[in-house]
Amino acid sequence: MTGAPAVGRLGIDHAEALAALVASIDDLLGTAAAFGATDWSAATRCRGWTVADVHAHLDLGLQELLHGLLRPTDRPPTHDAAGYWRAFAAAGGGGDGNGAAHARFVRRLADAYVDPAGLLAHLTATATAARDGARRLPSGAVEMQGMVLATGDLFTTWAVELAVHRLDLTRELDLPAAPAAALGLARRTVEVLSGLDPSLLAPLDDATVVLVGAGRIDPTTVDAPAALAAVLG
Repeated sequence: MTGAPAVGRLGIDHAEALAALVASIDDLLGTAAAFGATDWSAATRCRGWTVADVHAHLDLGLQELLHGLLRPTDRPPTHDAAGYWRAFAAAGGGGDGNGAAHARFVRRLADAYVDPAGLLAHLTATATAARDGARRLPSGAVEMQGMVLATGDLFTTWAVELAVHRLDLTRELDLPAAPAAALGLARRTVEVLSGLDPSLLAPLDDATVVLVGAGRIDPTTVDAPAALAAVLG
C-alpha cells in the first residue's frame, strides 16, 4: 500500500474479515468472563462510560449486526468498510443522529443490571449468536442500518468497532493485547478515512493510530498528523 486510495475506498475479503471478527468476539467474551466485580465499574476511554457501559453498548450493537446477518440481498453495495464510518459520522456518531441520547441510554441500561453477571449473560448470548451467524453467512451482500454492505465490509466494521472498544477498556485495566487481525483492519480503516499516505504513519503502532483515529487521544501528544484525529466519528 503506497498511498491512500484515490477515492478513499476500502473493501475487505469475506474470509479475512470473518477471521478478524470471530477473533474479536472470542476475545470480547474471554476478557469479560475474567473480570472481577470491581473491574466492571472501572473508567474507560469512552467519555463518561464504565466498563459495564461499554459492554451494554456492545450488546446493543451486536444485536444490530445480527439483524444485518439475517438480511442478505442481491442489491449492489452502497457503502464499503470506510464509507460505513463516513455515514456514521454524518449521522451524528450515534447512528440515529443523536449520539448523546444513545450514551445516556447505554448508561441507564448498564445501571439497570443488579449484577454484572446478568449483563455478561446477555452479552454472551448475543455475541455467540452473532459469531455463529457470521460463520454461516455466505459471501455476498447484506442490508443494515439503511445501507448495503458486502459481507467482508460488514464484518470489518464490527471487527473495527470491537478493536476500538477493546482499547477503551485499557484506560484503567491491564489487559493483554487486542487481536492483531482486528487491530490491523482498524488501522487500515483509519488510514483510508484520514486520506493520509500510510508511510506518514509508519512510526506509530497500530494501537496509537486507532486511538487517535477514534478520537481517544490528542494527535499532538503522540506526534501524529492532525488529519488523523477522530476520523471514525
